[in-house]
Amino acid sequence: MDEKREILYSFWESLPPLKIVSKPEEEVYGHRVRLHVIQILRKGILDQLDKNRRRRALNAREILSILKEMPMEEKKDEEEASKTKDISLQSLYFHLQKLEEAELVQTVTILRKGNHNTAYYGRTARIYLHTDPVKKEKKISQAFSAIKQFAKVKNPGLNESEIDDFRERYLSREKQRSERISKWFVQYESLIVENNIDLTSFFQFMEIIDTINPETIQILKELRDTLNFESLP
Repeated sequence: MDEKREILYSFWESLPPLKIVSKPEEEVYGHRVRLHVIQILRKGILDQLDKNRRRRALNAREILSILKEMPMEEKKDEEEASKTKDISLQSLYFHLQKLEEAELVQTVTILRKGNHNTAYYGRTARIYLHTDPVKKEKKISQAFSAIKQFAKVKNPGLNESEIDDFRERYLSREKQRSERISKWFVQYESLIVENNIDLTSFFQFMEIIDTINPETIQILKELRDTLNFESLP
């Protein structure tokens, strides 16, 4: 097989298994078509030109054809179905460009077909997880700043650096938690993707479950004792 065409298949195995996307889903997928495109590039197609190998790099016309043939139940409602059915090739290129700008889609290769060059598009990772670790860290830091301000009033003799130490320990645990859950996602990639599990909501649930981690509980217990919050229920 032509080396440039082989990349249509081989690129998938070289993709990172998981990519953290800081922008919320509603911002990235402002138009439902973009979410459909991402899903299509995940599923791929069986390439009849090459012994029905699954190919996850598709050109715009192939993507458009799949969009127009999607069954109604995958499109939420009739209005969305109509928008998807009526989408033009030009509009699809616009949405592909937006997905490229968001670094969710890339041009895998460009092949010569007759007198024209044809671009083939693919994902930049096998799984996308929409969560913003910077925003989360800022929120936690703000919470610790507020409790430090309160603690100074409640107990003027309190050493402020102790609160800062607790914050750093807690932030370190949060980072480790995200890393552990991300590795778990990669381990169960096929199961999660094949069953269309909402990754962002599931990640949030796993974070809640992990709050009972003994190390996290110990940090919070020590903080409570240091602050002498004996009146807390």
